[in-house]
Amino acid sequence: RYGPVTETAAPITRQNPLGIKFDAYGRVETFLYKRFAPFVLKWRGVVLMVAFAILAMMIGFASQLEPETEPPKWLRGSHFFQRWDDAMFNEFPTSTDDDLMIAVLVWGIKGIDRGDHSMFDFGTADCHGGACGRAVYDSAFDPSTTDAQNSLVKACEDAAAQVSCVRLNQINSCFMKDFREYRLSKSQTFPVAQNDFYTAINEYVALPEVQNKYIATKAVYLEDGKFKWISADFKINYLWGRFYSGKDVFPCYDSFVDFMNAYNKGAPQGVNNMFVTSSPQSAVFVAAVISDAFVDNSVVSVGVALLIAFVILLVSTQNWIAAFNAFFWVCSVVVSVLGLTWLAGWKIGVIEGLNATMVVGFSVDALVHFAHNWTESELAMRFHRVYSTLLEMGVSILAGGITTFIASIFLCLTSLLFFFKFGVFVMATISFSLLYAFFPGMASLSAWGPEYDNGDVKILYRHACAKVRPSDDRGSTAADADDVRNGTSSAGVGKGANANGKTSTINLVTMNQ
Repeated sequence: RYGPVTETAAPITRQNPLGIKFDAYGRVETFLYKRFAPFVLKWRGVVLMVAFAILAMMIGFASQLEPETEPPKWLRGSHFFQRWDDAMFNEFPTSTDDDLMIAVLVWGIKGIDRGDHSMFDFGTADCHGGACGRAVYDSAFDPSTTDAQNSLVKACEDAAAQVSCVRLNQINSCFMKDFREYRLSKSQTFPVAQNDFYTAINEYVALPEVQNKYIATKAVYLEDGKFKWISADFKINYLWGRFYSGKDVFPCYDSFVDFMNAYNKGAPQGVNNMFVTSSPQSAVFVAAVISDAFVDNSVVSVGVALLIAFVILLVSTQNWIAAFNAFFWVCSVVVSVLGLTWLAGWKIGVIEGLNATMVVGFSVDALVHFAHNWTESELAMRFHRVYSTLLEMGVSILAGGITTFIASIFLCLTSLLFFFKFGVFVMATISFSLLYAFFPGMASLSAWGPEYDNGDVKILYRHACAKVRPSDDRGSTAADADDVRNGTSSAGVGKGANANGKTSTINLVTMNQ
């Protein structure tokens, strides 16, 4: 593979180690070859230290990213529609007369069979504007015992008193509590004996006010005159129609969950599988979960994209050293862009989550071209590969990055915030990608990049196969590899000779360098 170069376009010198004729190249190629390559080789230690310091700083910035705490903005702040929306959200104070969101305690439902849907399909047309799937009933649910009736009433009273976010510690609606008050107002006993329970219940739910408050709203559901589920709801300190992040909502949700766990642990059999949710109309807990899911899924998506990028790097270079080197700097680009996101004052919302996933694809471009050109070079030593890689690929990568950067500027001129932020993400990614590829990326290749056939996965595969074959079938694989490293193979470099028996001039320069 590494055939000696005995004929060059110009004399080989320290300033022109590949013996190229500069008349055949433009100013950019000449600069990269004559100025930039020697700079990288001479100052690679300093370049790498500066790059690692910047990377450490960006990791610190990126680690402080948080979920969005404000409603998604789709237009620039100066747009009149966005100003109106911001005013509605920020400039009207809360009062006790405002509509509040609803938290719900539910008994009798074991789970949800969502079929092909997920919890994040809530509110879509396929789900008829509400939750997706069907309820799976709890066959053990039985509120007819006297202990169960008292427990359901106590659950409503205790939740109002103990959960911190319940508005004014008041119950909004509790079927069993209202049933108890109805019975006591009629001078009837409560709890009702188990044998008479459903007779009394069916008499109560036949009342028009009960039909309107509980049956029509599906706060309770009876089938064949018996309960399938019962719920109780509470107004909580979150305004209707406002956006709340997971950071805002989870203290309330966790308080309800703690209450739920304590109640279920001590509740009588038949009503000890209560769970907490929010009303379908407010869905405040679901919205909080989705808000946090943007951060979690952004991390997962970036991780998956990086894994795919590494596989592509390994396949395209067929060299694990070059692939790992490029992969490290691809990760550095991604972290740096996320760090810049934090510096810009942005948080992870819908737009940022989508853009973060696309960063990986843009960041791979420059580094994979350099890595591929490096491993495909017919020159053996790192010293010469720095020159040849920059000469052959530098101008193309630089031109591609500049054109992409300029094209992204036009995205930043739009009123739609998605396009503006996408343009900023692309420009930041291209900038970091070019910087890391040309400076620390090339410096690290010059320091520990593969030379000869080091890191070649095909060589490793042949070595692995040779170890499991019989000794007489191993051929000359190991010997050939040793000859290449020692420079004694006819295909080697070092002090090897070419097919005509002539010593390679470029190899002697390599040894001198």
